[in-house]
Amino acid sequence: MTNLKHFEKVGLDSINESNETLLEIKEIFEKYPKKYFTQKMFVVGLTKSNPYVNKCLNRLVTEKFITYKKEGKTKFYIKI
Repeated sequence: MTNLKHFEKVGLDSINESNETLLEIKEIFEKYPKKYFTQKMFVVGLTKSNPYVNKCLNRLVTEKFITYKKEGKTKFYIKI
């Protein structure tokens, strides 16, 4: 039988999603609207994980804030 009392001390009561990185990426696109950026540029420049940056970029594409152009296997993102 599982010791349920253990779970009183672990877990979260709420999840707060931070939009800080998303706002940083938006700010970069607003400051340099005619430049193309790769996902790797954001990963290195912002020192964030590749999957997290990918999630942020996909969200901005969905919101129609940015678009991308694919060259080979690489996506180049630019502000709309």
